[in-house]
Amino acid sequence: MTDRALFEAFINASPYPVFAKDASHRWVYGNSAFEMIAGEMNFVGEKDSLLVHPVCIDRIREVERKVLAGEDSLDEETLITGAVLLTIRRPLRLPSGETLIAGIIISIIHAPDVASSGSKASLRRHELAIADVRKVDTERTRWLEQRLELVEQAETAATKAARTDPATGLRNRMGFDLDLATVAEEPLPPDKILCLAFLDLDRFKFINDSFGHKAGDTVLKSVAKRLITWPGVRSLARMGGDEFAILFDHPRVAPHVLVENISLMRQRIFRAVRVGDKLIQVSGSVGLSVHGLDADDLESLKLNADTALIEAKHLGREQVKLFDAGLALRTYRRHTLERDLRQAIARNQIVPAFQPIVNAKTRAIEGVEVLARWNHPQLGPIPAQEFITIATECGLISALDLSIVRRACGPVRNWLSDNRLRFVSFNASSLEIVRPGYAAEILSLIRRCGVQAEKVCIELVESAIIHDIDRARANICILKDRGVKIALDDYGTGYSNLRALLDLPIDRIKIDRSIIGDIGDDERAMKLVLSVVQLAKLFNAELIAEGIEDETQATYLEGMNCEFLQGFHFSPAVDAQQFDLLLTRQTSRAA
Repeated sequence: MTDRALFEAFINASPYPVFAKDASHRWVYGNSAFEMIAGEMNFVGEKDSLLVHPVCIDRIREVERKVLAGEDSLDEETLITGAVLLTIRRPLRLPSGETLIAGIIISIIHAPDVASSGSKASLRRHELAIADVRKVDTERTRWLEQRLELVEQAETAATKAARTDPATGLRNRMGFDLDLATVAEEPLPPDKILCLAFLDLDRFKFINDSFGHKAGDTVLKSVAKRLITWPGVRSLARMGGDEFAILFDHPRVAPHVLVENISLMRQRIFRAVRVGDKLIQVSGSVGLSVHGLDADDLESLKLNADTALIEAKHLGREQVKLFDAGLALRTYRRHTLERDLRQAIARNQIVPAFQPIVNAKTRAIEGVEVLARWNHPQLGPIPAQEFITIATECGLISALDLSIVRRACGPVRNWLSDNRLRFVSFNASSLEIVRPGYAAEILSLIRRCGVQAEKVCIELVESAIIHDIDRARANICILKDRGVKIALDDYGTGYSNLRALLDLPIDRIKIDRSIIGDIGDDERAMKLVLSVVQLAKLFNAELIAEGIEDETQATYLEGMNCEFLQGFHFSPAVDAQQFDLLLTRQTSRAA
C-alpha cells in the first residue's frame, strides 16, 4: 500500500470530517465523513464559501492566515505547534440547508519531497504522523465533544438572553419577531384569526417623573404579569419603553365584536398598581391588526398595528383601535402634514385670516380675531384644528403662533391706528401660555410691529389654565401689567368652573359655538347661556358669543345683553384685503 493510500485509508476511517484547502481557500481533499456533509456536491476545486457559513468565513480565514504565518492565536486554543482548535457555531452548511456546529482543527500540511516519496524514511515519517493523528483523534476528540456541548449550552443561554427583556422576563423585540415569523406559518383552524396588538401605557413619563423610575419599573412588571393572562396568547413581548406586543389567536367574529372584547381586556390590564403606600393609576391604548384581513405579510401586520396604536392615542388615549383602510388614508394624510408643516411655516404658506367681532347692539365691527389658514398644495385647505394639533405635537406651535402674529400685525396696525377697529384678538396655544418667556416674547413682537398692547387681547383655552395655572398666571400677569386684555376661549366645553375666574384676571369670556348652536332648540342650552351671561356680569367681564349662524341667534344673545357677536352670520374669516373692504363698506354706510 502506498503512503498516500495508507494515509487516505486512515483518514477515511475517522468518524470526523477531515478536509484540506490550499492557500487560495479552495478545497483539495475531503475524507469520507466530509463527503457525507457535502453530499453529491463536487467540492474539490471550489471555494470554501461553498460550504462555510457566511457568518464564519472571515473568522476561519483569519485563523488560517495566522496558522500559515506561524502566529499565535489570541482567541483559539493552540493544540500543537502549527495546529489550532477553532470552535464556531454553524460554520458549515449542508446542501439541504441545515447548518452544523463544528470544532475545527487547522494545521499546516507540508507537501512531501517527491524524490523521497515511497522510501522507508518517508513511510516512517507517515507512520509517526499517523500515530500522532490517532492520538489527537482518540484523546482530543472526546474533549472536543465536551467543549462543543458547553459551547452549545452557552450559546443557547446567550440566545435566550438576547431574546428576552430583562426587566419583565417577556420576549424583547428580537425574540418577538422570531416568534411572529414562526407562528405566522402555522395553520389556524377556520374559526380562528391571528391578531397582533400593540399596547402603550398612557402618560408613562408622568409616572416616572412623579413617582420615580423604580415605581415606573414596578408598573411595567405588573402590566407584564397581567398580560400573561391574555386569552390565546402565542407570543408576548415588551418592545421597548412602555410599549408591549401580543400575538394571539381569537375566535373569528365581526370587527366590532373583536374591538369590544379587546376593550374589556384593556380594562383588565390597565388598572391601578400599588407601589408601597401609593396607588398609581395606569391607563393604556391598544392598536390592533388582523393577519389575512388587513395584512397579508408580517411587515404590514406590524405596521398596521402600530398605525392603529397611534390613531388610538390621537383619539384621546384609553382607546382600542382596529386598523382599517380609512385609517391608512388618514395616516398617510397625517404623515404628509407632519412632513410639510415645518416648511410651510418657514415659507409663510400658513397665512393669517381675519374674522370680524361685531357689537351686539349696533352690529358694527369693533374687533377682529386673527386665525390661521393653510392651503396645502396637494391636500387643499387643511382645517385649523388639524394642523394646530400636529404643530403642538411636533413642537412647532411656538413658531406657528409667532409667525401668524407677526404677519397679521401689519394690516392690524393700520386698522387700529385709523380707529376703524377697537381691538385685535390673538390665540395663545395651551403650550405657549405656560411657556416661560412667552409674555415677554409676544409683547416685544407687537411693540416692534407698532401695535399698542392696550388694543391687544390674548385668547386662552380653559384646559391650558386648569392644567398649569401657576405658569399661566405668571405670563398673564405680565401681559396684564402692559395693558393686554385676556379672554377665556371656548367657555363651557368641559373645564368650566369658577376657579379660572377667581385666580386669573379675565377681561372677556367667549361662549363656545357648540352651546350657541343649540339655542332655540334646547331649553337647557338657553339656560346655560343665561348662567354664563350672569357669571360674566358678576366678574365684570365682557361676553363674546362665537359661532353665530343666523339672525335668530344674534337677536337672542343681544337680548341677553351679550356685548359682542362673532360668526358666519356676519362674515367668515377672510384675508387682509377682504377684511379691509368690510371696514371700508362699514365706514361708507356710517357716512
